[in-house]
Amino acid sequence: MLTPGRTFWTDPENHRRGNLAPIVIVEMLNPRMFLYIDPAHLLGTNKCLGRVPAGQQTRKVDDEWGEQQAQAREFEEAL
Repeated sequence: MLTPGRTFWTDPENHRRGNLAPIVIVEMLNPRMFLYIDPAHLLGTNKCLGRVPAGQQTRKVDDEWGEQQAQAREFEEAL
């Protein structure tokens, strides 16, 4: 299991203590490996296999926002 069990999410104390950091785990099929990514480095996803826990911040973005973010990162990397 890659996430804490259901009881973890129902206990508000687990969230208050900050003992869980979000991470995106991507499975690549060929060659087979797992990639672990900090969500702060993602511009978006195209598939989600689970629900976002209640109280977790989410946002919907459009293509224009994604293009702006990509251009900003390209500019920062060029410096």
